[in-house]
Amino acid sequence: MVAEREPIGLALMRFNKLLEPHGITWEMRRRKDFAKATQARRAKRFQKKFKARKATLLAQMAGEQPVASLARAKGTFWKRTGKP
Repeated sequence: MVAEREPIGLALMRFNKLLEPHGITWEMRRRKDFAKATQARRAKRFQKKFKARKATLLAQMAGEQPVASLARAKGTFWKRTGKP
């Protein structure tokens, strides 16, 4: 029940606190952004490639891997880094 002249924000916070012990808010967050299986696989593949490129760049910056031009390596990394 919402009291008279009670701000809607307070009423929503109270409502969310009532739902929290039952795990409903967690379930709602989990189901909010459904991703198709193909999208999940594509994002996972992108993350794997990104981590590999980042590790290579960091190794080049640390001097562990030879590189002709560090500026060019950084440019190539950021150019290839886009959305999945």
